[in-house]
Amino acid sequence: MHKVRVGIVGAGFAARYHVECLRRIYGVTVEVAGVTSRRAESRAAFGKAHEIPAFDSLGLMLPHVDVLDICSPP
Repeated sequence: MHKVRVGIVGAGFAARYHVECLRRIYGVTVEVAGVTSRRAESRAAFGKAHEIPAFDSLGLMLPHVDVLDICSPP
């Protein structure tokens, strides 16, 4: 089965909700492959809490993901 690697942009309430939903998707293997956020402490804490890699920038995360889930404020 094909695996889809998702990167999360943002580390707040919406991101927490999205991670839980992504991990419950049925029929497709989804890997939450990383998170990035403007604030280093937010992305590090989010990554640790959800056991996913935290990246310092979107550019560094892009090679590791197939899809971006934008969870940051507009």
